[in-house]
Amino acid sequence: MAISNIVKYESSFDYELLHPVNGTGLKIWFTLVSSASDSVKSVIRRQIDANYERQRKGKSLKASDGEVQIIDRIAACFQSWNWNGQEFRDGQGVPEFTRENILDVLSVDWIFDQVNKQVNDIENFTKS
Repeated sequence: MAISNIVKYESSFDYELLHPVNGTGLKIWFTLVSSASDSVKSVIRRQIDANYERQRKGKSLKASDGEVQIIDRIAACFQSWNWNGQEFRDGQGVPEFTRENILDVLSVDWIFDQVNKQVNDIENFTKS
């Protein structure tokens, strides 16, 4: 195998969300691609262009804008999910797979942390 093919950034893998305290699987599965995938690079380019345009207009970038951009990048790593009938928010049922819901799920710090770690772990994208 050519060394350029060792890491498959576009390949996806299924990650089971873990309980933040005891580490047990929650039977909620996210299908993810690498943070170095083309879909994420596209988001990064769009963000950089928007930031340059802001600067050109003399507007500054706030810390909250940077946080939103980071979450947006990680959201671009999602391909699908399976909640196995579980709710994310009380009384709202199983969340539909939409960009808005991905961003909502990632607004929970411990979920963001787990997903961020997985999409940045190169070993997840080296399996044959």
